[in-house]
Amino acid sequence: FGVFDFYVAVAEFLKVFFGGLGVGIIIGIVTSELLNRIHANISGYLIMSIVVAYSSFAISEHIMHLSGVMAVVSSAITLGLLGANRIPQREKETVDETWDILALVCNSLLFLLVGLSVDVSLLFSHLDTIFVAIVLVLVARAAGIYTLVPSAVSIFKLPNISMREKHIMWWGGLKGGLAIAIVLSIPTTMPGRETLIYVTLGVVIFSLLVNASTVRPLMRKLGFDKFTDQEEIELQHGLKQSFSQAENILKIFKKANIIPRSTKKIIQEKTKKIFEVSESTSDTYTKTHYVKVTALRMEMKELKYLYDIGFLQYYTYMNMKILLQRESDNLELNEKKNAEKNATIKQSPFIRLEKSIIKQLREHDFASSFLSRYQYLRFSQTLQRNIAGLLICKKVMEKIDSLDDVEGEIKKNIINQYKQRHDRRKKRLEDISANFPEFYERYETRLFEKVSLNAADFFIREAYNNSEFGTKIFVNIKKRIDDAINELPKITDSIPVLQPREMIAMVPLLQGLSDKLIDQLSNRAKELTFLQGDLVIEQGEKGDSLYIINHGELTIYKTEHIDKPIAELKSGDFFGEMALLGEQVRTANVKVNKPTSLLRLTRKDVLLMAENEPELKNRLERAIEERK
Repeated sequence: FGVFDFYVAVAEFLKVFFGGLGVGIIIGIVTSELLNRIHANISGYLIMSIVVAYSSFAISEHIMHLSGVMAVVSSAITLGLLGANRIPQREKETVDETWDILALVCNSLLFLLVGLSVDVSLLFSHLDTIFVAIVLVLVARAAGIYTLVPSAVSIFKLPNISMREKHIMWWGGLKGGLAIAIVLSIPTTMPGRETLIYVTLGVVIFSLLVNASTVRPLMRKLGFDKFTDQEEIELQHGLKQSFSQAENILKIFKKANIIPRSTKKIIQEKTKKIFEVSESTSDTYTKTHYVKVTALRMEMKELKYLYDIGFLQYYTYMNMKILLQRESDNLELNEKKNAEKNATIKQSPFIRLEKSIIKQLREHDFASSFLSRYQYLRFSQTLQRNIAGLLICKKVMEKIDSLDDVEGEIKKNIINQYKQRHDRRKKRLEDISANFPEFYERYETRLFEKVSLNAADFFIREAYNNSEFGTKIFVNIKKRIDDAINELPKITDSIPVLQPREMIAMVPLLQGLSDKLIDQLSNRAKELTFLQGDLVIEQGEKGDSLYIINHGELTIYKTEHIDKPIAELKSGDFFGEMALLGEQVRTANVKVNKPTSLLRLTRKDVLLMAENEPELKNRLERAIEERK
């Protein structure tokens, strides 16, 4: 076994491991999209989740000779992230419960198989090797937990993990079915396979008998059973809500003359003792933190509901969910770091992807039609986000106002924060409505009509699952809803109608050209739409296009002086005209302040026309000479 053999082994391991991961991810993505496009019900998700597990293993292990186990793991994670998030919460819980049962059965069968195939006497003969393996596993896990976890927290700005939490992460690392499945998948011809099986089994038994049985006492020893100040507030609030529910049920029974007053009084006394509330001694910071956490939970719940009824597209839902999750993570950080964290918080990966796509396509003619459709999609999602934000803020303000165990001043401060968010989103919608009134009206009408139909669809599915309707009734109503959704009118033209001829004639370089030339140039001009925050031109990039503003507002600024704009451009203004005279490095950034429609004319188109039009050719040659 030489150095070359070592590198070959490492390369083979990487190929098998990451190859299996890749196969699983691809299968997970394809299955998620398929389930979404066919509008699969709960049965479809259950069946396909089982198919994904078996197919990913079979394809990876037996066809591509990669790691079948890693393919199953990655396909399951991918399906959970992309597929499970698209189904209603109730159906997701059903899928989870089904797989919990399947996992229990499979684990039981796996251990039964191992028990039937393993010679216990040989297990004892490997005790020395097993002991060494247990020590190495514990040391390796400790090295990973106590070094890599703090590094990951620091690099990715994650919530802090205390030392006692690291202790539990280390000691609670149980080994089970996955480890055994991996070792059993080793080819029977491989030398030392039997030893690996017995060592793995020994480590698994140790983790089940020692680690598992001592985790709970260790947690008590480390103080995990004690309530924090915030948990104490949540406990008091939960007790009050539970007592209120018990009281309401008793009132219903008493009103229906089911129980006598004396019985009601006895039960009330017992429930009062069960849900007895103590006076909270938490400080203002802890109470404020509790209200913020409660508000974020309400946002998450309302966001999921809006997605379930079809108000939000999946992309928009995931974008908003990631931002909320980051805000929640931010709350877990030390308050002293919050200001710095807020200032440097990362953009959602969806937003970064959008900006990357726009950067690659914005100055290419071949991509203009795709970019136009993509910008329409983004414009629609912007409207969705802002309308959803209005609804969520309103719901959260109502929820916070109903909290009766928090001081009024604290509630008032949090409600004011959400009111400011509400007003900002409302202002954005008003701006869009003012700038694109016809599109906004059509979009709003179609959106809410579709949402109302989706809400009806959501209700009829729930009612059918609860046996409130028969199959024939369900199919009839479902068909009516589907037909109505399919007949909804398509929305086009997210920007006002452009008049290219007049706009081009306003550019000094092109002023005075004949009507024929102006018409030809206008026919070659491309229509583009950019949304608030988009960069049309980036400093340092090479460009060859002239832009004319048909509608909207932009700012020109230098990267090194972002807070000192050079100019504000509005309808009728233009920029980038010098690029028509030769390939030019952009000397400043041009950023969109509000949704903007532009005309773009490239140097290539102008030069092609100049070859056959002496008037335009002479104009360009004079401009180039003057520039020199």
